[in-house]
Amino acid sequence: MEYTRLDQMVDVMFTTAKDVETAAGAEVGKEEGPSEEETESDKPKSTWEFTDAALLQAKRDQIVGALGNKEGVALIRRSRALFWNADHATRGAVTISKRYTGKGRPSYWYAYHP
Repeated sequence: MEYTRLDQMVDVMFTTAKDVETAAGAEVGKEEGPSEEETESDKPKSTWEFTDAALLQAKRDQIVGALGNKEGVALIRRSRALFWNADHATRGAVTISKRYTGKGRPSYWYAYHP
């Protein structure tokens, strides 16, 4: 496994986090309910919310199609987010953020690192 390419490792981490969250939710669902001692302040303030991967991929494919039409080339997938044409002269990186709904927060968040 090449460790400079992180797509597969990130997929594994997110899948694992989703599995743990699902398992934890199932365990909580088996209990009778919250005790009288638990209050709203005891609950975690934020939880992980994952956007369906199929929805993100559909939007990514739509963006790649529009970019290919604009540039007049057929783009080929290199990785989940990287695309190029057959002679590698036209390239594109298509990243999609989930939508954040908290008050006073930006709706989308991105970070690009070298």
